[in-house]
Amino acid sequence: YNDILTGDANGNSIDGGAGADLITGGAGNDTFTGGTGVDTFLFSNASNGVEVDTITDWGIENGDKLSGSMGAGDQLNVQFGSQTSFIDNDVTVVSQGTGGSASVVEFNDHYDVGDVVTLTIAGLSISRPVKAGATSGYDVALSFEDVLDNITLNTIDADLVNGTSASSVTQLGTNGGGQLRIANDSGENGVFTVTKAVTNASGIVFDAYEDGTVGIAAVNGVVSVIGGVGDDTITGGIGNDTITGALGDDTFNVISGTDTITDLSGFDVLKVSVGATANAAVTANFVATGATSNAGTANLTLSNDVDVDLVLAGGGVGYTITASGNVAASSIFGSQDADTITGGLGNDLIWGASGNDILTGGNGDDTFGGDQGDDTVTGGSGNDFFVVNFGTDAITDFGGSDVLTVGGGATANAAVTANFVATGATSNA
Repeated sequence: YNDILTGDANGNSIDGGAGADLITGGAGNDTFTGGTGVDTFLFSNASNGVEVDTITDWGIENGDKLSGSMGAGDQLNVQFGSQTSFIDNDVTVVSQGTGGSASVVEFNDHYDVGDVVTLTIAGLSISRPVKAGATSGYDVALSFEDVLDNITLNTIDADLVNGTSASSVTQLGTNGGGQLRIANDSGENGVFTVTKAVTNASGIVFDAYEDGTVGIAAVNGVVSVIGGVGDDTITGGIGNDTITGALGDDTFNVISGTDTITDLSGFDVLKVSVGATANAAVTANFVATGATSNAGTANLTLSNDVDVDLVLAGGGVGYTITASGNVAASSIFGSQDADTITGGLGNDLIWGASGNDILTGGNGDDTFGGDQGDDTVTGGSGNDFFVVNFGTDAITDFGGSDVLTVGGGATANAAVTANFVATGATSNA
C-alpha cells in the first residue's frame, strides 16, 4: 500500500496493488499495473537502449500520472482500464521516441472524458506538458483520430505564474476541476510560483528533471502538488493542500492551513510555519537535517518498519510521532524540542533527545531514553528497558521484568504498578 516499486535491468512485471504507488521501470521491456489508487509511473529509460514498456490500467480520471525521459527507439504503450467514461476500453496510447525529435502521442479510438486529460512525456531528460492542438512552445503534442468530447483546454496567462518559463504552464480540464501543470523546460533549475487565484485547478503538478521550486501563493480551494525526480522545493498555499515530493530529497514548506505530505523520507526537509499544520506520512527511513524546523504543528505517522531521526531538527515546537499499530520495530529519535512519541507493537527504540518529551511504548519489549529534559515515559506491555541519564524522568508503569538504569546526577521517579523483580541489569549511579 502506497509502495515505491523499481524495476531492474530485466523485463519486469510490477503490480502496485492498492494505494498511491510510485512505479519506475529500469532497463528491459516492463509491464506495469498500478492497481487501485492514484499511481505515478516514471518512464526513465533514455540511456538504457531500445525498450518497450506497457502500462495496463491507465486511469486518467482517477488522477494517474506519467512522466519520464524517452530515448531513440523507445516505445511506451498505455492501455486504459475499464472506465465507464470510455466508449472503447481498448484505447491505446503509443509514443515512439526519436532521440532529438519531438514525440507525438496518439489516441487511437473515440472516447469521452470527464474533467481531466493530462499526460507528460519527457524528451531529452526535460519534462514537457502534453497539450491538444499545440502549435508552438511545446515539444510534445496530442493528436486525436476522433472527436474528443467534454473537455475544455485553456492556456493560462503568463502573469499567473512567475518563473523562468511561464509559457510552460497550462491548465487542462473543465471548469469543474482541472489540473495546473508546471513543467521545467529550460533544462536548468526552475523556479515557479502561482501568484494569482486559480479557481478551476484541482491539482498542481510540477514536472522537473533537474531540481525545481514551485510555490502556491494564491489558489482557491484544495490543491495537490507533485514534485519531479530532482530535489524539489514545494511550498503549500493558503488552503489545505496535498503534497507529494516523489523522488529526490525534497523541501516541503507548510506556511498556512493543514497540508498533507504523502511521502516524507530520506533527507527531505520539512518546514512548518506558525499557525500551520503538517500531517506527514513517513514512508521510508527519514533523517532530518538542521534545515527541518517546526513552529506550528507537525504530525508524523510512520509506515511499518520505518525509522525516524529528528535529533538535528528544531524550530521551537516539538513533533508528534506515531508508529501505533505497526508490527515491525522502529527506531525513533526525537527533536531538540518537546516531542510526543508513540511506538508500535514491535520492540521499538524510542529516544527523546532534548526537550520535556512524552514517550509511550506498545506491546513489545521497548527501550526508552529520555536524554536531555524532564520526560514522562510509559512502557506499555512487555519487558521494557528505561535509561535515565539526564534530568528528572517519570516512569508511569514500572513492573514485571522491566530494567531501569539511572546515570549519575539523574533522577528517576518510577511508579511501580505491578510486581517487580529486578535483574542484574538494573542499576542506579
